[in-house]
Amino acid sequence: MPISSGDLVFYGSANMPTGDATTAGGAIDTSTRVIFDDTTLANAVGPSVLSVVSTIAGDNSGILIYGRDAGGALINSTITLSGLTPVTGVVSYDRIHMVSGQHNGTLSLKKDASVIVAMESGVNVIRRPFFNAIADASGGSSRTYYEKIFLKNNHATLTLTSAFISGSSSGLASFVDISAESGTGGTTTITNRLTSPTGISPFGDGSVSIANVVAGGTQPVWLLLTLAAGTAPQLGLYTIAALGNTT
Repeated sequence: MPISSGDLVFYGSANMPTGDATTAGGAIDTSTRVIFDDTTLANAVGPSVLSVVSTIAGDNSGILIYGRDAGGALINSTITLSGLTPVTGVVSYDRIHMVSGQHNGTLSLKKDASVIVAMESGVNVIRRPFFNAIADASGGSSRTYYEKIFLKNNHATLTLTSAFISGSSSGLASFVDISAESGTGGTTTITNRLTSPTGISPFGDGSVSIANVVAGGTQPVWLLLTLAAGTAPQLGLYTIAALGNTT
């Protein structure tokens, strides 16, 4: 069978800080996936409480959920798994930024009956890029944020050819640009997420061509978010996809 969308997964990098003072980038981290299964639902959650459930009875760890409330404030809470029995939290979320926790089965985060994300075994974090990125105050300077992610071809035998990565935004005044790091296992890091990576090809306005991605291979990708001074908080969507041919 040809490569399917489910074979092309965006993973995180070893360093994906939630602030601006620590190293960003590095090697692939397959325990972190980037962007929720249902991006629209993750951005239009509430206000609503959420529930978690596993496919394995023995899963009983705490699942930490970061997001924002209806007023836009950052919030977090922990819901403790009870195996196959759904457990509902008590904190009301308006949108979800990151979910993390240990589990052996497939962990599902739900709003009512709708699955926001199903995290497979081995993936312990699902998150948005640019967690808590903020603009400078009016009259200040424009800010540029950089985030490194990886595309991995999880197909057992087939190569993704004539490939490119495309991103699109909806409801956002600022746009995310994309660049590909050369090599399949690039480990480039930057001092912090406000620092431009060196040796990276120019950022494109929404899409970038990449080399063939062999079965099991990876492609490091850099994302650039530009926030003009005074940019107000926005409830929008940014989605990213990989496209190409199968050989």
